[in-house]
Amino acid sequence: MPNKKRVVIAVTGSSGAGTSTVQDAFCNVLRRENIKSINIEGDSFHRFNRQEMKVEVAKAEWHSTRTRQYQLLKKYWVSWIWC
Repeated sequence: MPNKKRVVIAVTGSSGAGTSTVQDAFCNVLRRENIKSINIEGDSFHRFNRQEMKVEVAKAEWHSTRTRQYQLLKKYWVSWIWC
């Protein structure tokens, strides 16, 4: 059996970004060129649904803001005490 080169093309993006459209275009081009391909969907591999993701992002933003505020308070409080 001859040695064949294989290529993997990964199309990634956020939900609704058009990744399926790009994937379909690749499949059409490959089919037109008589190149065998296998299509593997990855859309179903999400930890959170849309609503859960909004909640998780809000939590992360809240913690990030609180951490920054604490660091600034700590920095200026220590500076003020030692001045």
